[in-house]
Amino acid sequence: MKLLRFAAWAELSLVLVVLALERAVGERAWPVVALTYAPQIVFAIPIVVLAPLLYLHARRLLWTQSVALLIVVFPLMGLRLGFSRSPQDASHVVRLMTYNVWWGWRGEDSVMDEVEAAHPDVVLMQAASDHLEAALRQRYPSWTVARHHQFLMGTRLRMLDARAPDYNNIAHAFYTVETAGGPMDLLSLHPDSPREPINRLRGRETHHNAPDNTAVEAFARNSDVRRRQLEAAMAEAARATHPLIVAGDTNLPTSTWLYRLSIGAYRDAFDDVGFGFGYTFPTQHRLEWMRIDRVAAGPGVRFLRVARGGRAGSDHRPLIVDLELAQP
Repeated sequence: MKLLRFAAWAELSLVLVVLALERAVGERAWPVVALTYAPQIVFAIPIVVLAPLLYLHARRLLWTQSVALLIVVFPLMGLRLGFSRSPQDASHVVRLMTYNVWWGWRGEDSVMDEVEAAHPDVVLMQAASDHLEAALRQRYPSWTVARHHQFLMGTRLRMLDARAPDYNNIAHAFYTVETAGGPMDLLSLHPDSPREPINRLRGRETHHNAPDNTAVEAFARNSDVRRRQLEAAMAEAARATHPLIVAGDTNLPTSTWLYRLSIGAYRDAFDDVGFGFGYTFPTQHRLEWMRIDRVAAGPGVRFLRVARGGRAGSDHRPLIVDLELAQP
């Protein structure tokens, strides 16, 4: 009985410590990075074992597992209970699609089919290639298309501006489009992933251009690069002169320190109107466990609906968001 009580308190303490480490330490310590990018559902496994035993032998402590489960499901796994909204003016609704297209490894046609199924007014692609640019122009000859490095943007709306910084390790591109409700700024975002140092830690083969250093050094370098990329992107966002959308493959789960330091300053579409977990990555085994593809907004933007696209075109699922510029 004493062991059961100890286990109940230990599980509650564990999930509280994990939550605190992810939010307060995050990318500043490599073990926490590895912890954050693991499937968070693993922290609920002890609850499945302990809850029935507590119900039979120590019912007064059952609340510890209820609290632990709430912490795992909501802050750690990111469950949201939002609902779609009706537009204030249906003619002002803009459908935005953000999509990490994985350099087209699953074929340009698969990517274009996902775009066509979503019927977006604006599509922001990350990890795009020359072949994907050509495919987008061919599929939508009347659209305006802009390409900056890995960033590809296509729109049926009028484009007013398109630019990206011209230096190594860029992680964003900036656009302005004219909508029925007025001009809207768009920041397409894709900071580096911690995938390579995590693979190095697991003993897996890394990219052939990766520096020859230890896993700990790789984590430190990756964290520093991502922080600087996000600082530059957020500085660009701060210069926006119209209602702003920040969208893309952020490579940041909700609970991380770096997320709260950067994109967390904006309203997340899935937090506003999403229902469920909204996981978008990885699609390889149909068991996505991370929500890292996001659409967020500053003042003047009202989210209406959010949905995920299919798995056919990439190792990420696209995110499709209906929004409108808020009426004054």
